[in-house]
Amino acid sequence: MTFRSTLIAVSSAALLVVGLAGCGAIGDTVGKVVDVDGDTSAFDVSVGDCINDAEATAAEEVANVTIVECTEPHDYEAFHAVDLPDGEFPGVESIETSATDACTPAFEEFAGIAYDDSFLDFTYFSPTSGSWDEGDREILCFIVDTDENGELTPSSVSLEGAAR
Repeated sequence: MTFRSTLIAVSSAALLVVGLAGCGAIGDTVGKVVDVDGDTSAFDVSVGDCINDAEATAAEEVANVTIVECTEPHDYEAFHAVDLPDGEFPGVESIETSATDACTPAFEEFAGIAYDDSFLDFTYFSPTSGSWDEGDREILCFIVDTDENGELTPSSVSLEGAAR
């Protein structure tokens, strides 16, 4: 199974969601509270931040991530965020659809190539029913670099405009 199809399968299984109360998206080290061990609450991640936590997408809920400078080797780069409207928790399938609808066009704008034409991939953090109850409404999109076998390839540069 390729990395792309794995991401789709994982997303379909709702394994890429941020869901612990007190957890969040990923953020830049500038102006963020980062623990001395380098861990940052997933809720503190924001667009432009790079994280070095390949295992994060294997988790159903992510509490902390390691933020690194985008000029250092990193696994994911946050490139787009969107807040879902208030109301009742819309359900996992609705959030997955919203994430795909938000991340796909933003991917092309960020990378400079349509998602379907790119060797790059994306994934996202999104609310769970638990984090929704705490006010979490953000979907945070991450761009990732994969090799020809679909394996994650840490990048030492920002992937913004990678296809330009």
